Formats: sequence, structure tokens, C-alpha cells
Amino acid sequence: METEVKAREVRLRRTARRHGLTLERSRARRADAPGVGTYALTKVVGTGSTRRVMVVAGDPDTFGLSLSQVEAYLGEVD
Repeated sequence: METEVKAREVRLRRTARRHGLTLERSRARRADAPGVGTYALTKVVGTGSTRRVMVVAGDPDTFGLSLSQVEAYLGEVD
């Protein structure tokens, strides 16, 4: 099962990259922390000292998207 999830995640990372986005996974490790195992789509804006990362889909603090939601968002972008 874990292999299937990892393969799906890798496929969605490639799809996001084609759209100029990055698929990021929440770094929360505690089981009771908000956002554990969820994702967000981000985009780098600007260059040099004005460079920043903007969350395109998901919550900036807890990420909050499942892989299915990421898939749906990327399907709408196509």
C-alpha cells in the first residue's frame, strides 16, 4: 500500500512541476499535530532577495490537502 501512495505522490510532483508548482508535504511529525501527512502546492515568486514561496493551494500553516485534492486541483489547472 505504501508503495502505491509513494508512486502517486511522485507522479503528482512531476505534474505539479510541469505547471510551475511544487508539491510539498507537511513536515509535522507528531501524530496529534495539525496537518500530519497532508500536502500543499507552492510556487516560487521573485528572484534574489525578493524571492518568496507562495502557497497556491492548501493552508500555509497546516497544508491540509490530501493527494486526491491535489490531483483534483492539478486536473483543473490543465
